[in-house]
Amino acid sequence: MAALIAASKYATQAYAYDIAARSTHFAEFARLLNGLANVTTGTGDLYEPAAGATFDRIVAHPPYVPVLQSKWIFFDGGEDGERVTRRIIEHAPHYLRPGGALYCLAMASDRADRPLEVRIREWLEPKQREFDVAVVVRRMIEPQEFAFNSLARGEAGAAPARRWKELFEARRITSLP
Repeated sequence: MAALIAASKYATQAYAYDIAARSTHFAEFARLLNGLANVTTGTGDLYEPAAGATFDRIVAHPPYVPVLQSKWIFFDGGEDGERVTRRIIEHAPHYLRPGGALYCLAMASDRADRPLEVRIREWLEPKQREFDVAVVVRRMIEPQEFAFNSLARGEAGAAPARRWKELFEARRITSLP
């Protein structure tokens, strides 16, 4: 969606990549429906379809919901929700042009020993000094709230809430911004 908006408003060329072929087909359908010749779609894991290309701007909205058991590729962010987000950030330096920007809408975690901004900088190693990092928090979720709401996500019973509590304590997660 971001690629289609960019292509229709200001971008000379935009790219829409997704690991799910279904999503790529919908993006291609929308591109054709809107007569956008300046959008390229591709299916693959993260930057794989880019084949070494570089970009002025990367926009990502990865699956970021922490899950105890992986079910849906479009939803699951791994046990701490950061599985895909971390990879996007780690590899961004290889795909951003000088002065480029990465915008990533996700949920991640602050940890007792390292807040999110510090961890993002670690993910950017060895090029962390080349990047400004801004974390904008739209909502802060406490680990207890997330564990309690596991019932709303279809995780029945007390066992999932207990597993969440143990997982968050083991990783020293203090909040989910």
